[in-house]
Amino acid sequence: MSKHTPGPWMARYDDRRDNYQIFGEGKDGMRPWLAITKCESVPAQHEANARLIAAAPDLLAALNGVMHLLDGEAWDVARAAIAKASPSRPVNAGGE
Repeated sequence: MSKHTPGPWMARYDDRRDNYQIFGEGKDGMRPWLAITKCESVPAQHEANARLIAAAPDLLAALNGVMHLLDGEAWDVARAAIAKASPSRPVNAGGE
């Protein structure tokens, strides 16, 4: 399994399709689709989900950057979050 598309990622609302499209940097500056979000019942949640997905590479990099400052339960929680994003872990591991 390969690594994720490098950041930055961005979310853009498509009013024709009423969804958010998540894009990432591709080869030669192209921006391939990474994800599409849709949450018809709670529009504010729809935008929040798209923003969180788009921030994922930055959040992962930031967390990796502060691991040396953490210990105890904070380290355990951070390590678990990093492992959840690991390409070697099945997407549905742990029922998540």
